[in-house]
Amino acid sequence: MLIYRAKEDTVEEGETGGLPLGLTTRGSYQQTELTLDSGDALLLMSDGLAERTNEAEEEFGYHRVQDLFHEVATDTPAEICRKMAAGGDAWAAGKEQDDDGRLYTSAASDDRPWTQPGAPRLTPTIHTSLTRYIRES
Repeated sequence: MLIYRAKEDTVEEGETGGLPLGLTTRGSYQQTELTLDSGDALLLMSDGLAERTNEAEEEFGYHRVQDLFHEVATDTPAEICRKMAAGGDAWAAGKEQDDDGRLYTSAASDDRPWTQPGAPRLTPTIHTSLTRYIRES
């Protein structure tokens, strides 16, 4: 899980424990609570993107995933998913993938309409997108 913090313009890795996302349906997972401020974004993913390889058999890697997420985190959730998948495609340069991949993004914004002018904004609106970006093997 990666979290983009807009105020600090940083990406942090969130730890939840348990098995990787999508590995099995019988795993045990821990519940984690976090706060997203306006402009923050959350990325949940399987290992498919980070383990995507190019012709030299080099993996895209989690550091590139984190760097790319930092570059695109201010886009809409759908665009984040699209651009993350495109980054993996560009890395692979036409090489077929050998793993499936899933991306889930959420972004918080203060674009929700309010019925009373000047009313406090208690929580930001959360926008989400779920994308299966690589064919299942």
